[in-house]
Amino acid sequence: MKLPYLICICVATAAAQTPLSLDEVLKSVEDNYPPLLATLAERDIAEGDILQALGRFDLVLGAGVDSDRFGYYPNQRATIGFDQPFATWGSSMYGGWRVGQGDFAAYDGRNATRSLGEWRGGVRLPLVRNREIDDRRGNLEKARIGRRIADLSVDQQRLVVRQMATRRYWDWAAAGQRLRIAHDVLRVAEERDAALREASQLGQIPAIEVTENQRQILQRRSQVVDAERGLQLTAIDLSLFYRDTAGQPLLAAQDRVPPALPATSTLTQEQETEDQKRALTLRPEIG
Repeated sequence: MKLPYLICICVATAAAQTPLSLDEVLKSVEDNYPPLLATLAERDIAEGDILQALGRFDLVLGAGVDSDRFGYYPNQRATIGFDQPFATWGSSMYGGWRVGQGDFAAYDGRNATRSLGEWRGGVRLPLVRNREIDDRRGNLEKARIGRRIADLSVDQQRLVVRQMATRRYWDWAAAGQRLRIAHDVLRVAEERDAALREASQLGQIPAIEVTENQRQILQRRSQVVDAERGLQLTAIDLSLFYRDTAGQPLLAAQDRVPPALPATSTLTQEQETEDQKRALTLRPEIG
């Protein structure tokens, strides 16, 4: 029982020491960021509206059986049929079969059929009214426009959220680098203190040099504290976007700070022009 437990601890420790990458943060945004999930839910609702509008073009089947056994005219009637609307010119096709047997009143004689019943079928095509547009096609087009708007809203929300998450991530990574530099500077001052004390005792330097180095040590310790607070604050800001599977914010641990910041590159004029063209083509606000 102890070996699996130790293995789990080692795996968890190794995962905790793995540097937190920007891709991991952005994946967390895609999977667990509540405002983005709400926008995706609105798109699902728009998809449902389209499905509902398309349902009005489904094939409609109907059947019925009727009997009059205790009246003055005993008879039986049965019918089955279909109706298929189309999205072209408001047309539709219908057909069916019915049978009526027994006695029928003179005013109800249309319900009587031959022994094998009768078939009927045809096509409806409006000439003026409902030819260009009708309720079915209008609701379908409106639902499609609603889905397009929902898609653009998702794209816009995703762009904004990813931009904000990226900024928070690099603020946190930069704060971690500042903390490391503060620790390195403090370590240099502390190592220098021992050498200065020895030199002062040998009379090679005045004692004021040791005192001045002590002042620098205290100052650099204060800088370390400020850097730690800065890292904590940026981790809190990052936790708005870095979340667990339940959607709860996660504070990125200090040991997950990347070892170094990536090298920067200069944006060329050609790349800037290409990016502007892509923005005019793909930005959801324009679409």
